[in-house]
Amino acid sequence: MDHIVSGMFGQPGSNVIALFAALLSFAAAVAIYALTARRERRIEKSNAYLNLEVHSSEAFRYQAENASVMRPLRQSVRPSEVPGTDDPSWEVTQNYYFQCLNLFEVCSNFRRHRIVEDEVFASWLAWFHDVLKDWYFREIWSTELRTNYTRDVRNIFDVGVEIFSRHAADDVRMREFYTAVSHLMGGCPVVAKWLDHMDEAPEWPPRTRAGLIRRSPPVRYKSLDGARLTDGIRRASAHAAVHFGWNIEGDAALAAAFAADVVARDPAYISHGEIQTGLSPDGKTWARDLASLYAADFANLEDRDLLVGRAGDGEIVAIAVVAWPQSDRTRYAVLEDLAVDPKIRSGGIGTRVVEAVMARAEARGAQWVFLESGVRNGRAHSFFERQGFVEISHVFGRRLPQRPAFGGGVQASGLAEQRNDLPVT
Repeated sequence: MDHIVSGMFGQPGSNVIALFAALLSFAAAVAIYALTARRERRIEKSNAYLNLEVHSSEAFRYQAENASVMRPLRQSVRPSEVPGTDDPSWEVTQNYYFQCLNLFEVCSNFRRHRIVEDEVFASWLAWFHDVLKDWYFREIWSTELRTNYTRDVRNIFDVGVEIFSRHAADDVRMREFYTAVSHLMGGCPVVAKWLDHMDEAPEWPPRTRAGLIRRSPPVRYKSLDGARLTDGIRRASAHAAVHFGWNIEGDAALAAAFAADVVARDPAYISHGEIQTGLSPDGKTWARDLASLYAADFANLEDRDLLVGRAGDGEIVAIAVVAWPQSDRTRYAVLEDLAVDPKIRSGGIGTRVVEAVMARAEARGAQWVFLESGVRNGRAHSFFERQGFVEISHVFGRRLPQRPAFGGGVQASGLAEQRNDLPVT
């Protein structure tokens, strides 16, 4: 055969054929490797899913065996009577939460590394949401559970607890939760639209029975009430359209009205700064004329910068005020105010505000950025910690007895008595 090839093509032709054969062998080896790797990947996913199901069954069994013990702590609202601290229900319920969270951590990690499918992860979110319904879980999440778990789990349940604090209707909570988790997982459309698909059923019988026999046609679905995007999903798609600007002329008055409207909804925002500036009379409630006080403060932003974030339609959705105190020893900035429209929280806008403030502070040579937060504002504390802030100090205050103004009553009389006690010279 070689002498025939040589006769037809000469020695170079033989080399070409040998090279072609080698390339075919290499391509075959690559194809076999790819098929093997794909098969091993499928096996890995199957084993991962199987292990999750096995261990989840154990958690369900534990829940069933201890349902009556855990019942007072697994209600949506704290009941008027709960077991004493020496009752075993507290430890049993916490053990159940640890089992669940360990599984949630594994499931989230598998989803992050594409080991489990999006649909599998979305189906697990119903269990995540079920645990969030417990008043006891929400109460101890940030203080006793949160630090034990990875960032994905922390983010999911930080957002979940916040959603439960803002919405009373369970269907609204669930939709908001799925929307938020979809965003946290990189904008996963399967998770975002999961609840919409719950209202769909396969069409049976199919339109053509002959088609069923000849081949397997794609399954058609009919919607029971029409699938639609939730407000939260629409807001998530609009986040990228938010644009920010520093010290734009005409923004101050509108930003003041926005800030007053947002913070007035939540007294937990109040810290010592609001007391010092007269925005709160007692550290627990806002001043009655809060809007006018904010308007006066924002009318004079000397030595302060105003950041305003606007949505695509021009509506203000976030603001921040940064002050630049003078110091001969340290250059620092103070983030005095940060407010985000509650309708789009947990979607990354707050993070973008902080990043803009950090960039501006760094450009001005600041070595530190400080902020204060109300002692009851646990949601904000978790957010700032995720942004790299650390707790440095505690601020103490003592309210003094209220006395009449100088010039009359008890105070004037007291001063007169003090003067009478002075030695006469």
